Amino acid sequence: MNNELTPYIEYHPNGNVRVKGQLNSKEQEEGIWEWFSENGNIQSRTPYKEGKENGIVEWFYENGNIERRIPYKDGKEDGIVEVFYENGNIQIRTPYKNGMEDGIKEVFDLNGNIRRRTTFKEGDWDGIEEWFYPNGNIRSRIPYKEGKKDGIHEWFDEWGNITTTTLWKDGEIIEEN
Repeated sequence: MNNELTPYIEYHPNGNVRVKGQLNSKEQEEGIWEWFSENGNIQSRTPYKEGKENGIVEWFYENGNIERRIPYKDGKEDGIVEVFYENGNIQIRTPYKNGMEDGIKEVFDLNGNIRRRTTFKEGDWDGIEEWFYPNGNIRSRIPYKEGKKDGIHEWFDEWGNITTTTLWKDGEIIEEN
């Protein structure tokens, strides 16, 4: 394969750069590609290898703060995907493996407090999903197996006391208290 790279660039109507990167001899994206807003601020940065995302893709807010960070391997999400609020605090943290959610996904409020935690296995809900009150106490605990509710779903009041339980089996309600 010829390793020669050809520069690629597009412009906005106002003359500012819209996108710049490099193409390999097969006319595939190669190396770092960057996209810009009309006023010249960076919007995203993506590393490519032979036309596939490969490395950390970053998206940015207009103020320059990171909006999301997505690790890729051979064109598929692989690693911890992070989404941020505009103030820089983490909003969502999700593990991916081979393009599918796999592990514990966490969702946070604007102040960094945990609001939800969900377990995934190969793209399906599998394990415990927990919802939290703003004070950090558990609000709800829901068991999943292969994408379906399966087990005792518990609801709690703001002080941590169980208020309601529902027994699920293979996505169907069996008993409610």
